[in-house]
Amino acid sequence: MSALSHLKPQQNIFKKMMQVLSKIGSTLMFPIAILPVAAILLRIGAEIPTQTQFANIVQTITIKSGGIVFDNLHLIFAVGLAFGFSKDKRGEAAFAGLIAVLITTFLVPFLADQFYNQVNFGNGIVGFKALFGGKYDAILGNNILTSIFVGALVAYIYNRTNSVELPKVLGFFSGKRLIPALAIIAATVFSIIW
Repeated sequence: MSALSHLKPQQNIFKKMMQVLSKIGSTLMFPIAILPVAAILLRIGAEIPTQTQFANIVQTITIKSGGIVFDNLHLIFAVGLAFGFSKDKRGEAAFAGLIAVLITTFLVPFLADQFYNQVNFGNGIVGFKALFGGKYDAILGNNILTSIFVGALVAYIYNRTNSVELPKVLGFFSGKRLIPALAIIAATVFSIIW
């Protein structure tokens, strides 16, 4: 007899939902844990006076060290979630997550240019450009939401296919070596849909 068998169906659903949310929260802690350190580095770097060349070098190093984290949040979240959601926390999932988010980062803005340059929106695009300028790739390809979906997609692929054995002709891609290949295909399809 299960420990949860005495609960009503609503309580079972609530319990399962809480377990899923707990898994999501613990997985998101990987990428979120580095944000305070990066923010502290940015703030310390902003406060360093730059009267001497040495102080200017120290300020630049400190600001760049913190800024690189915030500039690449989309990569950090995709890799962290692909790693965190994979069932055995292996590096192959993180590597495939990096590949998938790089494909998405470059493919989504390209596809938007190809599609939206062919469609006449009238004056609607003027308002968009007034808000965001010509740099809408950060909104389309480099955002955290896209990276969360990509990381979760790669982890799903990893969990489903990490032990697949292919025929001998394709034997090189059996097992965990299949994950990056499937991630490339999935990221391409995801970019087209997104």
